[in-house]
Amino acid sequence: MFGIINVAFNIFPRTVSFKYYMALNPKDNTIILSDPNTLKVYKIDPGNLEDPLSVLACNGEKAPSWDDGAGDEGLATEASCNMPKG
Repeated sequence: MFGIINVAFNIFPRTVSFKYYMALNPKDNTIILSDPNTLKVYKIDPGNLEDPLSVLACNGEKAPSWDDGAGDEGLATEASCNMPKG
């Protein structure tokens, strides 16, 4: 069986200092990947060959230490995060 392999996300083992968390959404076969190094949560859509990677949550900025994570009712992609998981 032959197919096409597309790279949607690179993880460099020498620079990984945190655990990556992954989940599979069985409804649409997308993969959710949290990246503590970039402070973002990504959605990987293997069915979208043009642009398989999108940011699902977190803007890449570290949240202030006083932030309790309760949210401000804003968009998830505009939120600052500390060590996103899941």
